[in-house]
Amino acid sequence: MERPKSLKATSTEMVRVQLMESLRNLKDLSPTSVTNIIDTNGRYVLDCIRHQMFGLANLQTLACNQVLCLQLVRYFYKKLSNAAVQRPGGLHIVLVGDGSFTDQIHPVIWLVPLDTISDTVLYSPWNCSIDAKVAYGISTGGIQPKHRAFRRRSPEMEHQERPPNWNCMRAQYQNHIPEIILGPKRTFSDDVRQLGDIANVKELLKKHNRLVILYELNDGLPLYQIIGVIAFLLRFMPPYKATIHLAAGLEYRGPASPNVQMLREQYAYTPEGTMMTLKNRQFKYYHFYQKLRSML
Repeated sequence: MERPKSLKATSTEMVRVQLMESLRNLKDLSPTSVTNIIDTNGRYVLDCIRHQMFGLANLQTLACNQVLCLQLVRYFYKKLSNAAVQRPGGLHIVLVGDGSFTDQIHPVIWLVPLDTISDTVLYSPWNCSIDAKVAYGISTGGIQPKHRAFRRRSPEMEHQERPPNWNCMRAQYQNHIPEIILGPKRTFSDDVRQLGDIANVKELLKKHNRLVILYELNDGLPLYQIIGVIAFLLRFMPPYKATIHLAAGLEYRGPASPNVQMLREQYAYTPEGTMMTLKNRQFKYYHFYQKLRSML
């Protein structure tokens, strides 16, 4: 197969058309695949990332691991291909998984790297887990700060910080934030992996423009790399813009004690063992809620 022409010699539309063709034909490079040799389609996608996203730290570091980068691109391309927006308001992508943060920091703008990402919204305070009720509320878009409640798994209970708003990244893009890691839930079962196929989730996309993605790749990656891949894809495929919602806790998993003062100044910090839940909520999409309960 003939190698595609240089990106510099083609127009933006030609690049988009060729990229869509390469994305449709990307090979499975997962550990269970027959081969992990990168073919012409994979090389073209990597070329697009290097040339079209030059200077975007989110993807430049990820692109160094070419196989992993293409795995992520292929995974989210397949998810976004089914995300036709039929109502006003833009696409809302809900990432469901196992969240944590480390003692490393990076610019907030890495979580809103391009204008294809309208905003990235975090719901959990730092060092706090979430239950299925919260994940459901984030997924359906019905959660508000006044709905939240906190509980601890130890007898001592401290007053919990409750900011009047969610932790929105676009408004803080000039600041820094701890590195968030998103991985798969350890309790994922085969039926839960089919979460995107149940009628409730399809209805959320059709009626509310909310694409719920159960993250199930690898052992955990920085959230900014995952969002970088989504931002890259949305630059070339409809709906061309989305808001990211993180339906995951943010428990601390660093080697040393966290900088509590910095975390409180950034948003809010809760003592170890705290879980965020919702009070007095009803579940319109009950089957979906039951699925979330089985994995969170």
